[in-house]
Formats: sequence, C-alpha cells, structure tokens
Amino acid sequence: MPQGNQLEYPVPDNSQRMLVFTTSGPRAATQHILHGDILFGAGANVFSTNTKPHSLDLNLLDNAVRAVSLVHLSHVYQLASLEQESRHFYCISLRLLSDALSDEIRRSSTETLGATILLSFYELFASDSSQSWIRHAGGASTLMRIRGPSKHLSGLGRDIYLAYRSAIYVEALLRVEPCFLSEPEWTEMAKQIHEDLRYSDLVGAKRIELFDTAEEFYMEIILIPRVCYDASRFFQRRQNLTADEFRAYRISIIDRCRGHRAKLQSINLRFRAAIQRLEVDDVTIFQTPDPVFPMQYSYISESIAMVYLAHLSTTILLNRIVNDFESMVALHQKDSHLAENREIAREICRTASFMLASSVFGRFCLAWALQLCLVALEPGEERAWVERKLSEIGNTHTAIATDVSNHEPQSPVKELAVVDPC
Repeated sequence: MPQGNQLEYPVPDNSQRMLVFTTSGPRAATQHILHGDILFGAGANVFSTNTKPHSLDLNLLDNAVRAVSLVHLSHVYQLASLEQESRHFYCISLRLLSDALSDEIRRSSTETLGATILLSFYELFASDSSQSWIRHAGGASTLMRIRGPSKHLSGLGRDIYLAYRSAIYVEALLRVEPCFLSEPEWTEMAKQIHEDLRYSDLVGAKRIELFDTAEEFYMEIILIPRVCYDASRFFQRRQNLTADEFRAYRISIIDRCRGHRAKLQSINLRFRAAIQRLEVDDVTIFQTPDPVFPMQYSYISESIAMVYLAHLSTTILLNRIVNDFESMVALHQKDSHLAENREIAREICRTASFMLASSVFGRFCLAWALQLCLVALEPGEERAWVERKLSEIGNTHTAIATDVSNHEPQSPVKELAVVDPC
C-alpha cells in the first residue's frame, strides 16, 4: 500500500522487463498467419527467448533492457518517476556500451549489437527528435555491417537481423543513403535464411505462398533508399550535367520509381490474393465516432497490417519523386501524383486505431507514415487530425512522433529523406 503521498505503481519483474515493449518475435511466428513480426515487428523478445543468461554480458544488456522497459512503462502508466528511473539505467548502458565499443572483440559481439538496438528503442520513447533515434539505429546498422552476413545466418544473430531489418530500412530512408541490406552479400544471406525458415516447422505448408510473397516484398522495398539517394544526388550534380545527361538522369529516376511502384503494387495484390486463398479476411472495416475518419480498419494480424502500411508509405515517397522530376519540364504535370497521395494518406489514417494497439515498432512506423501524410494532405481538418494523432502518440506511446518540424505541405522532399525539388 502507498504511504503518505507516495504513489504506488507496478514494478515489473525481469520477464516483464524483457517482454513489455513488443508483441512478438521469431519464436512466435507459428501464432501468426506469416512471419511478419520477423519482417516488421520489434522482435525485442529474442533477447529473452533465444539467449542463455550465462552467454551474455549481463551488465550491459540487463541495464539496456531495464532502461527500455521502464521508459515504456512510464508512457503506459503516465508516470514521470518511471521515466526518471529509466534515465539512470540508460546512462549506465551508454557508459557500458562505450566500453564495449572500445574493445575490438566485444565491439562485434551479438550482445553489443543487441544492446545498441535496445537503446535505439529507448530513443523512440524518450526523445522527441528523430535524430537521436537515427544515431542509435545508424550505430546498430554499422555494427551489423561490420559483423558481416555470416554472423547473422543462424541463432541469435539471425533473430536480431530478422527483427531489426525493417528499422534499418527506415533509418536508411531518413539518412537519404542506400540500405546496405540491398548489397549482394546481404541479399544472398536473406535468401538463405528464407530458405532455411521455409522448410522449418515455423512455416506450415498452407502458408508458404504468403511467406514467399512477404519476403519478395522485403527484397523489393530495400531497394527504395537507393533510388531516393540517387534522386537527391541529382539536385547536387545538376549544374555539372550537360543537357543530354540531365535528360537521361531525370528519365532514369522516373522510370525506376515507376518500376518499383508497379512491382510493389503487383506484390501487394498477390499478397492479398494469397491471404484470401487461406479463406480468411485480411481486413475488417468498422465505424467509429471520429468525425474526420469514422471508418477504421482492423487486420487479422499486425504482420499483415505492417506490409500494407509499408506499401502505402513507400508509394507516397515514390509518387513525390516522380511528381518533382516530371514537373521540371512539364509544369502542367506538377500535381500529377499529389491527388493519389492524398487518397493514400487517408488510407494510412484509417489504420491508426489498429496500429496504435500494435508493437513498439508498429507504432513507430505508424508515426512515420502519419508524418508523410502531413506532406500529402493540404491544410484543413484532415491534416489537423494527423497533427493531433501524432501529438497523442508522442504523449502516450513514442515521443519521437512529435518531431514534425520538417513536414510542412510544401516542404522539400529531401527533408522527408527523398529529394529536394528546389
């Protein structure tokens, strides 16, 4: 019982600390219609279900887990005292991580990588600046790249790769850099892992088509940061290009964006068809009292919702690039894809109710998608709704959602990790 003015709040035990900020991971794949949490979930419980305590640098990982769990609980229970306590473990974790990174052997260990990933999740909760998350996610990407593909073919290394690869994709987009996971050695590793899982007991025979289509979607989407990077470089180099080089480069960017868009659309249609062949409804429509977006979507699993959300978000990015590049020579085409983007933004808004009840990374992806909606939607009640929803997410789930400073309707696309049309 609380004494005096002391506020009583739940104190998580170790297992709760491990599991509290995610919904599922690779070992839970049999409970889902596909391995989507491997593809798009936070997957944080790989650190508890796949690791023997005596094999860990317990001091580093334990403090990182405590920091993330406590800051998550501070949002759940709206208790500043928990957030303050989390900072204590966060600071300890940073010091221990610094020590590990200065050691050549420990730097490439799975435990060091795991702690870096956990601290990137801390930034999702605690920081209202995307740059803090980008720094930690970039550090995790660098460590993974240094370790090389062979360290991620099996065991905990494989689980970490599967759980975090979508975060690496988002981080590459935000940095406006190619995603290293699209490099040949990493795509070969992805194919080998997919084949190993395909013939394991994690995937039933009826779900192989869905499993394969989801992986095809991943293999296509990791190519998108490269075209965004090449588009941004065009504006840096345009003054040094001849007229013919300018025309060829511009056309190549447009063609690549259209190709990716068509490929993702095809995969998405086949993905939905595969779900239907399982005789289940992938999405259910329900009505809410919301005056702006009364119609909301509920999905059969977070995994499927994440594939759809990623497809919608990526299409907004590709459409914006095509629109900017087409408008260079044909002003009448300036708004050719903006109307489609507004419709896509409305579809994203209709996923909000479901995604707010998803995993930590699911909510982060919703926040990122809603931030894209700020660019797609014109000033008015729909855009105001998105701003309110981002504020709500920032206050109750992940603080990073409130970082909307660069997402004005007419802001350069480069500030969204795409291109600068100016």
